[in-house]
Amino acid sequence: MHFGKSHLEDKREDLQSHYGKIEKTAGVTALRIAFCLLLVVLVCGAGLVIGAVRGVIDSAPDISEANIMPLGNASFIYDADGNQVQKLTGAQGNRVSISIEEIPLDMQHAIVAVEDARFYEHNGIDPSGIIRAFVVGVSHGFHFTEGASTITQQLLKNNVFTDWMEETRMQSFKRKIQEQYLALKLEKTLTAEGENAKDVILENYLNTINLGSGCYGVQTAAQTYFGKDAKDLTLSECAVLAAIPKAPTAYICCNARAGKSCAACKRSPTAELRFYAIIRLICPNMQ
Repeated sequence: MHFGKSHLEDKREDLQSHYGKIEKTAGVTALRIAFCLLLVVLVCGAGLVIGAVRGVIDSAPDISEANIMPLGNASFIYDADGNQVQKLTGAQGNRVSISIEEIPLDMQHAIVAVEDARFYEHNGIDPSGIIRAFVVGVSHGFHFTEGASTITQQLLKNNVFTDWMEETRMQSFKRKIQEQYLALKLEKTLTAEGENAKDVILENYLNTINLGSGCYGVQTAAQTYFGKDAKDLTLSECAVLAAIPKAPTAYICCNARAGKSCAACKRSPTAELRFYAIIRLICPNMQ
């Protein structure tokens, strides 16, 4: 046997190399185990999320039974000569529904420009809007204040999910998933039935929305604020009405209670800026 200094050094290096390989192998093994565990957790988590979402979707209302029409309309009493003597309205029922043909294109374009710019491009939900709202929320410390609901979703929220103002946060989350699912189903179903899905949805939406001062729908708002039918609204009057739904109590027409006509609502600087912003959206070449 050799017990020289050089031989002992060689043996020590061999042992260190051997233990090093063992440690390296153990480290790689531990890393593989951790990766596998993480993969299992992610798969299980994804399965739970998919299962939960599926359960929420399965509990959504049947689209064939969902009524997207406004829930209340005004009633009128006439005398023997056909003259109107009384108008009867209930809560959120001061509404006179009209067809899409009676709603000016400027009014249609104004509300689309403000509420859902890609309305005519998407199939019920707006992936770009959802991503934008998520990015903005994350960049602001997970405060998700920017909405991504389409006009189709808003119509469903107002006329199908009528208790949305009394929801808890969890109920709101559940409803939004169901809204997105039903929005896709609604547009697909209307198209399959030979309807113009966008016209049907926009007609019901414009007959539904709260336009301030107890007015619901564009016909009632046009008569209240401007003393005319919706079909006779001017471009600026359409812009005034389109500005209101975002905040009906803040953006109502300045002369509404006086029954006077106005070309532009200047009740507040915010309302005025919103009015001109809508005009520019409808007519981008207007100075």
